[in-house]
Amino acid sequence: MAHAALELARDLKLQAIIVPTLSGTTAQVLAAHRATASMVGVCSREWVCRRLALHWGVIPVHLVTPDHQDWRDMCHRIESQCELTRPGHTVLVVSGFNDDPALNEPVLKMMQL
Repeated sequence: MAHAALELARDLKLQAIIVPTLSGTTAQVLAAHRATASMVGVCSREWVCRRLALHWGVIPVHLVTPDHQDWRDMCHRIESQCELTRPGHTVLVVSGFNDDPALNEPVLKMMQL
């Protein structure tokens, strides 16, 4: 699933891959596949953000109160904070990987900002 997400981002020349994460697992899995698009790891835990910075190609963004349910709002907040995307560009939001493979529920969502 991670490989498919990165291929989708590459083929469609998406501006960024946004990865909301609580533990960093989703960003870690995607980083292992070497994304060509900018990958932004979003987390409310500072220690996870510091750990995200160690993964290849991941730009950690600390949001004190991320709304993991409202991805559009989260993407707009990231857009203004790190200036990776511009209005009208498309991003891919990837979430749902877990350390325990039995609990994996990956979700891919393309969003135009």
